[in-house]
Amino acid sequence: MYLVSILFYFFSFLFCISNNEILAHMQRNSSWVFYDKYDDVSIYMHDDPNLRIIKVERILDPALSKDKIFTTILNVEEYNNILTDKSLYSEFVTADSDTVYGYQKTKNYIPFVRNRHLIFKLYKISDNRLEWVIIDRNNPLYDQFKHRRIKELRIGAGRWEFLESDSNNLLIHYLYIDPNMNIPDFILNRVMRNSAESVMADVLNYVIENNKK
Repeated sequence: MYLVSILFYFFSFLFCISNNEILAHMQRNSSWVFYDKYDDVSIYMHDDPNLRIIKVERILDPALSKDKIFTTILNVEEYNNILTDKSLYSEFVTADSDTVYGYQKTKNYIPFVRNRHLIFKLYKISDNRLEWVIIDRNNPLYDQFKHRRIKELRIGAGRWEFLESDSNNLLIHYLYIDPNMNIPDFILNRVMRNSAESVMADVLNYVIENNKK
């Protein structure tokens, strides 16, 4: 699931990797390096300079249930209200069985750089895990969004995991997108971290606000 436009400012891959391979890297517990911690949030980076996946772990308030969080993430039709980045436009495309397809476009404020867009598919892997990937650029779903002035993104994937225990619950958010742009590593790392954190915060804030009604 692609949920924030700031991810479009990542640097371009120098080698070829599939979206399924990115998901496989997200599942490897031994390849994460601690990055930062504050309050109930811990940040990790994938230990590969060519694949800077971000991993955000947050200890949850007991009132934030898995069902409410996952329902919000799967509600692509509501993304424009869930996400606070106003440069990002989201649109529900279609649904097939247990898979939801969504379109996203972001306005790029860097001069002479085209806007970016993508179509992702989001699906439930297990009771406590959701995953998403950018679909193939030749998929006919792209036909209605073709535009020569917008660049299609091809490499990207993410994962949400909810872990329950007797002491507390943990929400984990994994995220990577290649925006097909060059950017220094120190900027990339900061952008990646801020992007993943803001997405999680937006989702949880939406759940909290809607539970008040």
